[in-house]
Amino acid sequence: LVPDIQVESIRAEWEDIMAGSGSPDLGEDIKILKEYAKKRKLARLSLEIGEECKLDRPNIVVLMEKLGSIQVDGVTTTTNVQDLEQFEREMEIRNSSHDSLVGMTSTIPKIDEACGGFVGGELVVIAGRPGSGKTCLLLQDLIANAIDGNKKCLMFSLEMKRFELYQRMIARIEGVYKLDHPDETTKAHIYNAIGKLKHGTFKIFDDIFDIDAIVSQSWYQREVFGVDAIFVDYIQLISSHHFCATDNSRISQISRQLKMLSQQIDVPIIVGAQLNRQVEARDDQRPILADLRDSGSIEQDASIVMALHHHKTDNPILGAIAERVTDGIFLLKNRRGPAYFRVEVSFTPWLSEFHQL
Repeated sequence: LVPDIQVESIRAEWEDIMAGSGSPDLGEDIKILKEYAKKRKLARLSLEIGEECKLDRPNIVVLMEKLGSIQVDGVTTTTNVQDLEQFEREMEIRNSSHDSLVGMTSTIPKIDEACGGFVGGELVVIAGRPGSGKTCLLLQDLIANAIDGNKKCLMFSLEMKRFELYQRMIARIEGVYKLDHPDETTKAHIYNAIGKLKHGTFKIFDDIFDIDAIVSQSWYQREVFGVDAIFVDYIQLISSHHFCATDNSRISQISRQLKMLSQQIDVPIIVGAQLNRQVEARDDQRPILADLRDSGSIEQDASIVMALHHHKTDNPILGAIAERVTDGIFLLKNRRGPAYFRVEVSFTPWLSEFHQL
C-alpha cells in the first residue's frame, strides 16, 4: 500500500544512516508510514466485518468490537471542549424543564428525589430475598417508563415466561388479578390493559439466558428499535460460556459486562439480584450491601443499590402465626446523592404494586 517511490526514499535515508552519514529528519517518513499502517488496518477490518455480515446470524458483539477498535492514534476523536459543550447543553435542557427527574423513574418518589432517576451508564440493582417482590418492582418500573412514559425498554426475563409477566402487568395496570372466568366488568378491564400493553414501547425476551446473547441482543435492538433502558430479572440466573471457577467469579464477570454495556450504549440497566439467606437468620433483618449473593463486585459495579426489606412480622388476623412482608425499601448505595435510608412502602403482591407511604 506504500508507493514504490516513497519506499525507495525511506530505504535510501536508512542506508545513509547505516553508512554513518548522520541522522536525517525521519519525522515525515514516519508519519507517512503510520498513515499507510492505518489504511492497512482499516482495509483488514473492512474485510473481516464484511465476512461476518455475510453469515446468516452475524455476531453483533464481534462486529461492535471490530468497529470499536477503529481509533485514531489510539485515542477517541472527541475533545474536552466538545464534551463540555454537550454537557452544557444537557444542563440547560434539565434546568429549563419543570420536572426534577433527569432519567428513568423508579416509581418511588423518595428514591427519585435522592437519585434524580436512572440515567445512561448506570447499573441499578434491585435486591431482595425470594418472594420479596423483586420482579414486581421491576415490572412496575417497566410499566411506568415504557407505557406511561413512552420510553423504549427491553426486559430479559430468566425466571418467568413472558405470558406470566403479561398477567402481572395486567394486574398492575387495571387492578385485576383473577383472569379465569371473568365477568363482563373484569373483561373490560382486561381488554383495556391489553390495549395499553399493545401500544407500549417495550420488548420482553424469555428465551435468552447467556450474558453474551444479552449483550448482542441489546446492541441489535439499540440499532433497529432504539433503547432507553434495559431490565434483567435476575443476575444470578445469567449463564456464561466463559470459564469461571466459582459462582462468585461468574457473577463478577457478568456484573462487569452489564456495567460496560450500560456505558457503551448509554442506557441504565436495572437488574434484580438475590440477597443471601443469612439476612433472614439475623435478629436485625435489615439488608446491607454485604448481603448481595455470590459476589461483592455487584456492589462495586452498581451506581444504585436498592434492597427490599422482607422480614417476619406478626399478623393480627392470623393470631400468633408470623408471616413475611415487604414494607420498606433501603437505598444502600447512590453515587449521585444521599443513601443509607429506608422508604416506607406497602406491597400488594397479587396486584404487583408498590406504593410509598
